[in-house]
Amino acid sequence: MSETVGNIYNIYKKTLIFTLICAVILIGGAFAYMQIMHPAVMSGLGSRGVQEISHGVLGTMANAGVNDDSSGKVMSTNNADNSGKASATGAAESKAEGTALFLNGASAESDYLWVPVADGISSSDITIENHYMDRQLWVSIAGGDSAYYGDEYISGNLEGVMYGAVIDDADRIILRFDMDRVYEYNTIFENGVLYIEKMRPREVYDRIVVIDPAGYAPSELINHDSLTPARICQDISAKLLTLLEADGIRVYVTSLDERVAVDDDSLALLTEVHPDMYIRIETSYDEDSKVYGTETVYNGTYFIPGFGSVELADLLEANVTTAIGGKAVGLAEAGENDAVIRKATVPAATIKVGYYTNTQENILLNRDDYRSRIAEGIAAAIASAYSEE
Repeated sequence: MSETVGNIYNIYKKTLIFTLICAVILIGGAFAYMQIMHPAVMSGLGSRGVQEISHGVLGTMANAGVNDDSSGKVMSTNNADNSGKASATGAAESKAEGTALFLNGASAESDYLWVPVADGISSSDITIENHYMDRQLWVSIAGGDSAYYGDEYISGNLEGVMYGAVIDDADRIILRFDMDRVYEYNTIFENGVLYIEKMRPREVYDRIVVIDPAGYAPSELINHDSLTPARICQDISAKLLTLLEADGIRVYVTSLDERVAVDDDSLALLTEVHPDMYIRIETSYDEDSKVYGTETVYNGTYFIPGFGSVELADLLEANVTTAIGGKAVGLAEAGENDAVIRKATVPAATIKVGYYTNTQENILLNRDDYRSRIAEGIAAAIASAYSEE
């Protein structure tokens, strides 16, 4: 009898161990499946709610390369806004809305990010927005339904994609992807899927220029009947962007609204896009309202053989003063307050387009045609720079 009981006990023990092993395998398999298929959920411990971001916002939108299918063209933007004053400010606001997207297991078999699109949406309903100062890609879908992405996955090549969210915005939804760096994008819309290729700027463009509008004057010198220094410089930058891109030059502008990019953001952009040159646009100011003229500041600490910062500064001053019929003040080496110019490792110069505090120059800087002539002068200087390289 004791032998029979012992046999039963051994059978029971083995069965129990086998059951426990199976349970562990099943639980581990289920966890691995969720980690691969639903990483957004697993990273949020099962929640598809709000996520926090740790990188900055200076929301500039630029054009994205686009392919189209027979149903029409996927649109891309070439506008700019600015949703934060510095790297840290506004970051939580940028990501404090929307629902996390499911980012499926990455596929090494594709060069494209795969974004499923609901039935009834055509390529004409889709707009690509490259917010490169935020390191974000926005896919705007007119008439889209955010609920569609409650069960659909973003998959394909997920390299560089740090996070994704779907946001309801009036009559459209926005699929916002946080990227690890600045990219250019090429898209194909086919059979209900938007395929997005991510490329480094230098893989796409032979000529790249960074424009950094940075107009400033102390508050006590601000003329409230005038455009602000920032607005003057940013309008010149917008006109310059149009001129340069019509000539096939890729232009990254750090901001096109009243806020000015902080130096660290401008330097980070230089590091990631590797431009041929960096041009900062400023107005001058002085307590003596009689001081006027155009001047340039160059990087005197970083020597570049051949065409460098001094040559760029000289071209800017010569071409701008010629375009506006103005007075050339001369070239000056960058000082302690010119951090981006001093730290840039590409030809870098600031063009100070006039004295905001001079009554006559202020009147001129407030004229649209005068700002257009300044932009034309800068564009001519850049054209000359490329011809000299």
